[in-house]
Amino acid sequence: MNKEEIRKRAVRSATKLTAGGFRPSGENTESWLGRVFLYSEDESIPTDSKGNQLLPLAQIYLPNLPFIPDCLKGIDVISAFIGREYPGEFEPMGQTWLIREYSDLGTLKRKELEPDESFIKAFPVSSELTENDWPNWDGGGLDEEASDAILELEDSGEIEDYYDIADHEYGHKVGGYPSFC
Repeated sequence: MNKEEIRKRAVRSATKLTAGGFRPSGENTESWLGRVFLYSEDESIPTDSKGNQLLPLAQIYLPNLPFIPDCLKGIDVISAFIGREYPGEFEPMGQTWLIREYSDLGTLKRKELEPDESFIKAFPVSSELTENDWPNWDGGGLDEEASDAILELEDSGEIEDYYDIADHEYGHKVGGYPSFC
């Protein structure tokens, strides 16, 4: 398997999200990091298992993004909240983190709710398409045949290591491969 064949098997598209650098529009169709303002009528800021308010982490309006994975098609808005204490590995949703998804922007109400205290600074988010997101070498995503082919390319001296051909998109994104940042 050559480099191009490996690329075709491994590469995914993603929407890269960049915080700040422009003035917000104030529209409900804007995405944010550190701010959530769209809620169902009966919702407010969620609380953790101890009754403390979770912190608004992100609100993403999906229809404006240049790429949306198939599993998110039909979803208009995703909101994420996180506790002051970071969740443990594989901790179930609802205790120290929560994701809400909404399929119809028209049913949401704009509520300017502020958590009691937050260390997260709010920034509007811009987006751009990347069609070249590779998995991390040790993070899963490559099948065994592709991994073996990369090791053969290294052994032959054609590449020094995986990252000579791969470019993982670190940071905030929708789609692509996960990153721990």
